[in-house]
Amino acid sequence: MAEDNDEDLELELADAGVSFRAEMWATNFFMGYWKHVLAGLITLLLSVLFFGQYQTYVQRVQRSTAAHIATIERDLPGPVISLSAMRSQGNIEATDEVLCKAGDELAVVGDGASGPSSVEAYLKASELFRLCADPAKRRAVLEKAVGQGGGVLDHAVVAALANLDLEEDRGDQAVERFTSLRDENTGFLAEQAAIDLGLALEHLGRVDEAQSVYADFLTKWPDSPRADQVRGRQAPASAATNTPEDPPADDGEAG
Repeated sequence: MAEDNDEDLELELADAGVSFRAEMWATNFFMGYWKHVLAGLITLLLSVLFFGQYQTYVQRVQRSTAAHIATIERDLPGPVISLSAMRSQGNIEATDEVLCKAGDELAVVGDGASGPSSVEAYLKASELFRLCADPAKRRAVLEKAVGQGGGVLDHAVVAALANLDLEEDRGDQAVERFTSLRDENTGFLAEQAAIDLGLALEHLGRVDEAQSVYADFLTKWPDSPRADQVRGRQAPASAATNTPEDPPADDGEAG
């Protein structure tokens, strides 16, 4: 019986629990490296603070630029995007001098800004330079805008340059621009670039190439809402062996 009692009194050392060991390790680590941890936290907080301040600054600049653009545009007979239609209807009284002056002012705004608001200023300036027949200034502002906006804005800038190339008999350069837009984009932008490319080739009298572009469009995007539009271009392209078509519509310049 005594032996049984002795066996009952024998106790094994309790193994520390996982939670306890983790807590002790964390305490020892913090005590040894607390300065490094504190420095890391301060750096993180400062980064968040500076990023927030930067974002606020960017938004403020964008709003300021948009307001400046609106002020210049307010002195014109109408919104820049509407001036071409107004002129064709004889409803615009502004002289070329007035339009070019506004274009110069918008170009200065674009030079002093960045990002989408800068591209907007450049695109509107390029449209005014188109209306007042100053292709050199028009090309200059468009080239400044390339790569600043991304997405739809950059597409509009490159397409505007391609249309200017067509107007200045730089057909190969226009085709290269539209081809790049088609190959480097997806979805709606790629489809639009393909259509513009086909129209440009028609304008240049390169009918077989235009047909190939349209056929490729229908292969890649058979269910596109614009598939019927492309099919409608195939017949005219076939019949226009040596008859140049109008260049692609310059829809993007007014931004």
